[in-house]
Amino acid sequence: MWFVLCLSSGITFTSSRIVLVHMSAVYRLVSLFLIFFAIVISIVAAATTSWIVIGNAHLGLFWVCGGNTCTNTLTALSNDEPCRSKDQAAQAFIVLAIIALFPLFAIVLIRRFFASSSVGSAIVHNVSWIVDVALSAFIVISLVIAWACVAGMHDECICNNNAQNCGLNYSWALALIASVAVMVVTVLLFLSKEGSNSVHDGSVTHTTVIHTSSHSTQHHHEAA
Repeated sequence: MWFVLCLSSGITFTSSRIVLVHMSAVYRLVSLFLIFFAIVISIVAAATTSWIVIGNAHLGLFWVCGGNTCTNTLTALSNDEPCRSKDQAAQAFIVLAIIALFPLFAIVLIRRFFASSSVGSAIVHNVSWIVDVALSAFIVISLVIAWACVAGMHDECICNNNAQNCGLNYSWALALIASVAVMVVTVLLFLSKEGSNSVHDGSVTHTTVIHTSSHSTQHHHEAA
């Protein structure tokens, strides 16, 4: 009876760990797609000049274009220090977010596909899942600050005198979408933390179950 109970608990424990590993793999795969998506649309948002549309002019984080001419956004806002400061903050934080997205993508990629290699195993064992979540949260905060600064510019110093022909445009929306995508990634990476522990301890768990079963068998025979 003792042997059956031990074997049953061992199998149940192992099965639950296998489910955790499988779900973590799914979470990381989805996270990879979302991170790649966020990288692409963040770069597009930063590079384009359609954060705010003012009549025929299009204002971006770095350039303002109207007709066939473009000028630096900071130069165009040189006479409006509060608005200029908001644009500088938006520039800085979206660049930080884009830079941070690449190591996050690399870490999640290694955990998902290369954890069994020598280099991948070293990274997986030495880089805690907390790093993944913290980096992802930092990216979310950076993107939110970027689009919030531009929204502040729109309300306070760009469109206050041009209400009829002025508004936020698709570049701003892309930054907002990127922040939501990385927010989902943050949740998925947090949910995959138990799976990370299971991957690390998988061989130990398997060995422990076998050892427990063997030990129980020995006691069963001795009792008989």
